[in-house]
Amino acid sequence: MSDFDIMLARKKEEKSRRRKRRTIDLVNENDDLIAQLLQKMQRAAEEDRQLNTEGKPATKKIAILKHVMSQLIKKDLQLAFLEHDVLNVLTEWLAPLPNKTLPCLQIRENILKLLADFPAIDKTHLKRSGIGKAVMYLHKHPDETKANRDRAGRLISDWARSIFNLSADIKAMPREERQQLDLLRMSRKRKQYPEQTTSAHIESDAIRPGNIGSTHRARVPMPSDKVYIIRPKSNIDTDLSVVKKKKLNRYEACLKNFLHKKRLNSSCGNANLSIEGRNLTL
Repeated sequence: MSDFDIMLARKKEEKSRRRKRRTIDLVNENDDLIAQLLQKMQRAAEEDRQLNTEGKPATKKIAILKHVMSQLIKKDLQLAFLEHDVLNVLTEWLAPLPNKTLPCLQIRENILKLLADFPAIDKTHLKRSGIGKAVMYLHKHPDETKANRDRAGRLISDWARSIFNLSADIKAMPREERQQLDLLRMSRKRKQYPEQTTSAHIESDAIRPGNIGSTHRARVPMPSDKVYIIRPKSNIDTDLSVVKKKKLNRYEACLKNFLHKKRLNSSCGNANLSIEGRNLTL
């Protein structure tokens, strides 16, 4: 190898080290900025709760909303935000205030849209952050707008498929897998509530539409464990041995008489014929 080749190899190695160093510095810088932003969001949520407790307008979150959203919508940083537990902070922002009022409509709308644009969220992040409960609360709240309830419902449906490892297309799931999933859910409910063994309790504990884990399809029917030994007493006091004939209406009575006369005329017509031609109509 010539001296020129050795020099080129050294230059290439130095550039590679510099590029790697710049990448590491950029990642570290992004991590610091993300941590600072999340701390600022957490502090704003705490201050809003304190202001609401004192009967004052909660304006801290709405004051920094524009700046926060300008950073959270950056696609190249969203995975880093998820790794820094941004869902925990968003849960605080969506949670109702101490007086049970919802956060500002602009805050709820922007966060729901942001969550819909996020990349696929790992189920461990979903369970740990509690974001599903906050979104479900908005989905069921009577004061929430219809558009936000629809957004929340779609988020819950997508996250439920992620948690239960369901296919995005229910029709693509084999029937055996759907049955096994239903049996698994039922066994989990029975383990959680062992004292509830009747079908009434099972139905009350079943997943309702809109909850996490619900699916838009017919559920597999389960056999009832009830044993019926007493026949209910009938409230109808009638003699079943007496069968009443159906009363004919006017049209049916006329039709019956007409058919009866027609049969009589057809059976007696040949017997009344005369060889001389009497009683014949000309």
